[in-house]
Amino acid sequence: MIEAVYRELCRVARRGGVTHYANIASLLGVSIGEAAGRQRVAELLKQISAAEHAAGRPLLSAVVVMKGKKLPGAGFFALAQSVGLYDGADPQGFWQREVQRVWEYWGTEQVAYF
Repeated sequence: MIEAVYRELCRVARRGGVTHYANIASLLGVSIGEAAGRQRVAELLKQISAAEHAAGRPLLSAVVVMKGKKLPGAGFFALAQSVGLYDGADPQGFWQREVQRVWEYWGTEQVAYF
């Protein structure tokens, strides 16, 4: 399952877009409307972005946003803070910079590494 989600995030990043948590949940066969589904999605996205950061790449999960707020959820910002990328101020600005880094990286990158 992680490979399918990773490939989808790379595809979204390459086209310079975003996707929603519900789309990722669907790939996993879980419901974002249930706590267990949200937890599964959050854990998987954290795992992917932590691996991307460790490899020196931007946080790939920046392309996943909430439909209503059009921002990633709290887990994205907590991970970014824990790895020293985010100081806790200006979530909108941080996300815009990080998603731009993702788009730039994957817009020129042809191979998925995860």
